Amino acid sequence: MNGTLAKNVPAPPIDVTQISFFSDFIIPVWKGVNPQTLHRVCTLMRKMDAKWLVEEELEESLELANEFEAIKTRCGRNTQCEAKRYSFFSDLPNGDWHHRDARKQMLAYVVLVTFKFPEEHFPTNINQRVRTYMYEAVAVLPARHIKEADGKITDIPITNYYHHCYNKFKTVIGTKKDCVKFDIIGTFFTQQNALTSVCAHACIQMAVNNSPVFVRKRRKKKVTSERINKILGINHQTPDKRIGEFELDSEPTKTKGLTSKQLERVAKKLGIGVLKADFLSDPGVDAAKWIYPYLESCCPTILGIQRPPIGTTKWFSHVVTVLGHTMNTDCWGPEAKSGYRQLTSSNYHSTSDWVDHFLIADDNFGMYRTLPTNELHHIILPQFNANLHPSMAMSFVPKEVTGRPIEVEYAAVFFVRRLMKYLEDNFPVLGQLRWFNRISQTKNEMTCRTFWSTADCYMEHLRTQEDKEGNKVGQDMLKKVKKSLPELFWVTEISLSDILWGNKSKLGDILICIDFTYENYTGLKGIFKAVKFSWLPGVARIGKQGRLYSWPFIGYISIQRPAFVSYSQSEW
Repeated sequence: MNGTLAKNVPAPPIDVTQISFFSDFIIPVWKGVNPQTLHRVCTLMRKMDAKWLVEEELEESLELANEFEAIKTRCGRNTQCEAKRYSFFSDLPNGDWHHRDARKQMLAYVVLVTFKFPEEHFPTNINQRVRTYMYEAVAVLPARHIKEADGKITDIPITNYYHHCYNKFKTVIGTKKDCVKFDIIGTFFTQQNALTSVCAHACIQMAVNNSPVFVRKRRKKKVTSERINKILGINHQTPDKRIGEFELDSEPTKTKGLTSKQLERVAKKLGIGVLKADFLSDPGVDAAKWIYPYLESCCPTILGIQRPPIGTTKWFSHVVTVLGHTMNTDCWGPEAKSGYRQLTSSNYHSTSDWVDHFLIADDNFGMYRTLPTNELHHIILPQFNANLHPSMAMSFVPKEVTGRPIEVEYAAVFFVRRLMKYLEDNFPVLGQLRWFNRISQTKNEMTCRTFWSTADCYMEHLRTQEDKEGNKVGQDMLKKVKKSLPELFWVTEISLSDILWGNKSKLGDILICIDFTYENYTGLKGIFKAVKFSWLPGVARIGKQGRLYSWPFIGYISIQRPAFVSYSQSEW
């Protein structure tokens, strides 16, 4: 937490290689039930070879004062609140967090809030009387931190983990008189307390605070539970202005959680757009295909999951935040299903077919969790599905982004097929180009990757590329392309699976209006009107009139990476 200082000088750091996280750390500091989020952090710290832990009791900063005031308003003025921060390091030279090299060694920090009710409220149950929750945590992107013989730390990222939504966060250790500031690059996590915040509060914070797209727009102003409550008019004073459940409420709250309309209201106030999918009313929508293009654009998704009542159990619903994905580029299924003529819903491959897990944050079970994408498929109708299944998705995007990427990708494939048929019939010389001919002969093996981009990012991508024959786009052609582009648009990259996964490369681009839906652009004419620019090996279509030009790229070039994140991740 940036700017939140310790009450007193921290005790000497703890060598965590000499203690049990379970018995020596979690049991003493976590009060009440459900310490899974802290277990998760400790598991990550063991995996990343944490060596040192610094503990601090925190002053009541303005942010914490607002949180404590909300709890006291909700539960009674006699409720006691405290916050402690725990900072983990891969190394501390001489066991000293002041050392300049310590700033490069921080792995995570965790802020735990504990509140205590008067004993008369729960005289026989300490787990109800004293409760802890994870108010905030930030951990670096998972990697092995290896100390070399010369003392230098080498980070070895986890292969094929793509963290699209992460940021640089600031924290501090020490008092006002003696403190050191730290930067930590990773993801933000928070947990509901079930009294003044619920899982939807946590998801909004994890979505907005982590996305580099929104942090730039909001000038790094953090979203908190109480900021969300202020937007929604939740002041914790009366049943209709409360949230969650409290055993001592004289009247039950009118609502236990937040509705999708309330989530949209918060996003709108923050200047963020929301695109929704309802997997219950339309179970044919592939949740993975819906979510993946937004992640490639560094935009998170709040995913709803549910399970109907079973026996004596109640209806269960929950939300988690999707921040990234894993990719199994050796996956047998996508190509084998089409090769063996299994019935599929499309005659092309989407890169989402190779996504085997989504990287999620679940405020009940912690950060950097993986959710298998095959658990998001509706095998039977949702109303008959007794397992956890997706109910809805709310993707947070810039408010200018209004199109649906699933429809964009289908339209791009349709456009490519029609364009190639025209080119084959009218410009047979293109068939002599190796890669044009390859796409032409293997249309059903086409592999597409879709995301949104700005004109500046796309043009910078084109300027820096050359194909395997050494061809580049000249300045005159770049000017023609730039002139044809709006500020924002969808990009569908055209490739073949072996080219994409073996070389991380593509054989074409289709750029489509950012507001594309089949309702906005109907029929063949609508699709061709929506395409602002496209290229395939040897040929480009530019401008409103769709004029064709000779194009310098006749081989494959690198795929476009998101401008907001670094690709230091290890890829296979």
